[in-house]
Amino acid sequence: MRRAADALLPGRCVLCGDPSGPDPLCQPCLLGLPGLAGLPLGCPRCALPFIPNGESGPGEGPVRCGACQRNPPPWAHVTATLRYDFPANRLVRALKYRGDFAAGAALVQAMLHGPGPELPREATTDAATPWIVPVPLHAWRERRRGFNQAMELALPLARATGWQLVDRLKRVRRTPPQARLDGQQRRRNLQGAFRWQGAPPSGQTIVLVDDVLTTGATLEACTRALPDAGVVCAWVAARAVPRDQSDRRAQRS
Repeated sequence: MRRAADALLPGRCVLCGDPSGPDPLCQPCLLGLPGLAGLPLGCPRCALPFIPNGESGPGEGPVRCGACQRNPPPWAHVTATLRYDFPANRLVRALKYRGDFAAGAALVQAMLHGPGPELPREATTDAATPWIVPVPLHAWRERRRGFNQAMELALPLARATGWQLVDRLKRVRRTPPQARLDGQQRRRNLQGAFRWQGAPPSGQTIVLVDDVLTTGATLEACTRALPDAGVVCAWVAARAVPRDQSDRRAQRS
């Protein structure tokens, strides 16, 4: 029935309007989304572009950027599929602020097209299935918005990967919006804002899912609310890149 429906009413790309079959994005638009691939390389800990100036030592894993070497984040790895630039930012804002679930499906399509989370070896050899945990909204904000954009990404990602979706991380403190705050202000704003409910995730591999990674304050607060977890990674649709790094990247392209 789905094939017949696609033949009679072919899907249209959410960006250009051309036929896209069963997918929300046609192939040219999918492949044209701004990614973090190429030079400079993306740091495996923060997903910001940088140019490595050396090699990691034995057991140290991939080369990290200087900031992550000096002050490592509490999570193990970040996979950011896209750069938060046009038209990826248009898709994120359409989902987040207008409830455009077709735009959310397009982001999921991109996330599944790119590389998945690079779980450390000890996590991949564990028999336990990784848990996909959406970054939560406060209950008041979710009621007002009508949905949680992270959950709209996490649900289809869990179905596609076969990993278990676990919705036990809660935002227990209502905080002012983060948009106009810098990194330090965001961290202060989110102290104690998240709490795990239910049995602790003892030794469990956690994959936090969110729409955009900006300063990392939200992921840091979420990770610190999971002290009993094993490996904590993040899988985000887009990474906001500071303008100075974007400029250097363009000059080297």
